[in-house]
Amino acid sequence: MNDAEVLDVTRNCGITLERNSAAVRKMFAQFATGICVLLVENEGLVGCKGLTINSFSSVSLEPLLVAFSLKSKSNFFLNFKKASVFSINILSSEQLGLAKECSVPGGRNFSFMELEKKNFFYIPNSLVSMDCYIKQMVEAGDHIIFICEVLDMAYHEPSKNPLIFFDSQYYQHPYKE
Repeated sequence: MNDAEVLDVTRNCGITLERNSAAVRKMFAQFATGICVLLVENEGLVGCKGLTINSFSSVSLEPLLVAFSLKSKSNFFLNFKKASVFSINILSSEQLGLAKECSVPGGRNFSFMELEKKNFFYIPNSLVSMDCYIKQMVEAGDHIIFICEVLDMAYHEPSKNPLIFFDSQYYQHPYKE
């Protein structure tokens, strides 16, 4: 089967193959994800920088690996790729304001006083926090995929609900009563 036949099949199914970025972005937004904030120490400054991501995924249990992606031309990426250790914090539904604050270009600055520390700094009241280091970086279009090994993790708030991102909006659905 050649490419022309594949396109004919999709047209017969009523599927339109949109190639413009706004349409593709809208289609990808139909996949619900959780929300995380990456924390990395500010190079040369006191405190940490945090950035909201929704591209987080578990990869392997042995070794314990996770992945996420960052736009390669972002200010946060330049700071982040130098990090030896950082934390990934899975946010609860109560942390909507924090998710929005950290979703600005370049991320948000935190003072150490706003954070808690186990091995690395983490966000209080998050569902889960993981200390990680970068094991591999893979170029993929205008992003870099980070495959990271988890050094330590803590399950902070098992009774809280996750913050969800769907259709380019945050949702605070009460899954656990």
